[in-house]
This record gives sequence, C-alpha cells and structure tokens, in this order.
Amino acid sequence: MKIKREIAVRDFYGSGEHIFKDELGFTADIRDCMHSNVTKEIFLFALGKLNYEMGFFYTIDETFYFIATMETPIQILTLPRDKRLSRFIGWQCEPDAYEYGTVIATYDSIPELWHKFRIDDKSLEEIIPDSYILRFC
Repeated sequence: MKIKREIAVRDFYGSGEHIFKDELGFTADIRDCMHSNVTKEIFLFALGKLNYEMGFFYTIDETFYFIATMETPIQILTLPRDKRLSRFIGWQCEPDAYEYGTVIATYDSIPELWHKFRIDDKSLEEIIPDSYILRFC
C-alpha cells in the first residue's frame, strides 16, 4: 500500500523534487538524536547547550532564515535568494553563507530568543513546524 504524502513546497530542488509536510520541523532523525519530541526542548538544548546553529526555510513567507549562535549577541538573519541561480527555491540560497544575510533581530540568550522572536506574530513554536530545516549543527 502506497502512502500519499502531502506536498509542502512543490519542486523545491527540481522538477518533482518536492518538500513534503512530514519533512518540515524537527524531523524524526533530529527528534531521535535529541531524545525528545518537544520542539521547545530540542531548540533550547541544541542551540542553548550544544551551540548548534540553525538555517531554515519558512514555508509560509518563503524566506530563508539563519540563527547564528556563535555571534554575540545571537543573531537572526534573513538570507538572500538569488533567483538568477536557479528557478528552484532550494538552489537560490546557500544556508551556510550567513555573512551575506541581513540581521533582523539580536538576543542575549537562546531562551530570550525562543520567547521573544516572532514572524508575523507567530512564535518559534509555530514557525518551526512550518519550516524546512536546512542546517542544524
């Protein structure tokens, strides 16, 4: 029996190379590695204790974001998309090249970031499940 998967972003990396709803947010692999299914716990532990950085594509506003935890204060950046590189969204941005991004917010701590950062009045608790995580290390 074939399971029908719901497409979140059509043709992200190429024709027929979709991002599916079950690939958004912290995937099963990340949840297993972090020993938690709770978004807040994963975020606070990985970024706050392990100093992970996180790059993600927020599917609602179709923007690439990067959380730079190695910077003081912690920075949240939007990353530029260069549509000349490709007609496919996934190839229009390099999530590791955050030095080209625009700082949109800074925070003194990961818990402060978790509680205060918003995109269109949505918290990270709401943003992450609608995001495709491109970098988490």
